[in-house]
Amino acid sequence: MMYVRARYTEHFRGDQGFSVEILRARRQWFTPCLYSLLLADIDGSFTRGDPGFLDWDPFTTAQDDANGFQITGATRSHDTVLVHVAVLFGYPPPGQAQPITVAVTRVDTSWRIADLVTPDIDLARGVDSALREDASRERLPYTSCLVD
Repeated sequence: MMYVRARYTEHFRGDQGFSVEILRARRQWFTPCLYSLLLADIDGSFTRGDPGFLDWDPFTTAQDDANGFQITGATRSHDTVLVHVAVLFGYPPPGQAQPITVAVTRVDTSWRIADLVTPDIDLARGVDSALREDASRERLPYTSCLVD
């Protein structure tokens, strides 16, 4: 839980945006698989000329800035810890919480974010699916780093 709290605290200290520059600067926050999926999605959006799957901040699941966050709990599933976060928005007053589950796992000796999931969005699977569709449309081979 401390790892996710530290990542959210640092993210909220910044502008809460998410760009290729921010992704590259925070590479060590993510598993190699999720990092490669996010980078391919963001880089691909420039070459396509339209937004990829990710055109919002994955830490808040919104394009608007959030007011804050709370860690609400954690559970373990095999080698992954699922940290439950409530991202707080100031509208409508007194504020609405967006639940996000941050899946973290160890890569070598450090914790890394493997996925961010809401009731409506699974970041890793959504990006992976969008990239697969783009590759198919362009008649390019595509191999996922996600295990089905």
